[in-house]
Amino acid sequence: MGHSYGPILNKLKGGLYQIDVEQKNTGSQETQGINLNYALGFKSSADTAWGIGIYVGRVQEDGDYSAIGESSGYEYAFTIRDRKTFWTQGFSLGVAKKIKNWAFGLSSKFTTAKFWATGSQEQSGYSEVGNTNSSTTEHKTPNIKVIPTFSGGVKINLEEMDIFFDLVWVPSYTDSDFDDKSESQFSAGLGIERKLGEIYKIYGGFLHSPGIQGDKDSGSLNMGFSKTGKNSINYAGLSWTRAYKSAVSELIQINFGTMFDY
Repeated sequence: MGHSYGPILNKLKGGLYQIDVEQKNTGSQETQGINLNYALGFKSSADTAWGIGIYVGRVQEDGDYSAIGESSGYEYAFTIRDRKTFWTQGFSLGVAKKIKNWAFGLSSKFTTAKFWATGSQEQSGYSEVGNTNSSTTEHKTPNIKVIPTFSGGVKINLEEMDIFFDLVWVPSYTDSDFDDKSESQFSAGLGIERKLGEIYKIYGGFLHSPGIQGDKDSGSLNMGFSKTGKNSINYAGLSWTRAYKSAVSELIQINFGTMFDY
């Protein structure tokens, strides 16, 4: 048996710049999250392993939107600033099976609780009609939708390296804020693991995610390394995700942690 723990940090930035005949729109959104994870694994036989993990995390979302335009000969401008924070708690399950030089695995991740959610929206604007200014602030509990994920993979052991192929499925869901349904999505990835001496390993991989509902296809590059100690393995990794044709929105994620074996 063995167990592991560690944080997962991620930061997502998105941008908007749009001009039409009467109005110019600009905006940005930033999401930051940190998850603390603990997992326990054990073997039920020489070639079958099981794992269960729990996590708790905090998410903060900041969004800014502004518009400048003209209507019926009168100019106007307004800004909207959204702030949202919440905590989540959930668990993950997994199983792996080895047959000769091949290994097969399945895993899933579920969120079971969402709590301590707070949100606010500030609106301010100006209009040449009556030369008026306005400003309002609304505090409300935001609607939160956290989607489960399901993964499966295959690994083949070669003399110099291991090669992986993975599939990730995200079920369809409905955004309660906009009453908008997103279709389910499959992502596919290919990765390698190679030893460097007796205690170090390096990792590399690529994940493809097809676009849905008109969104652009995106890809994720991943790299990392590990160091093996007497009863532990230390990990560190970095992944970079962005759309192929545009860098307006991208995700940079850092992972690190330690696994202990007994």
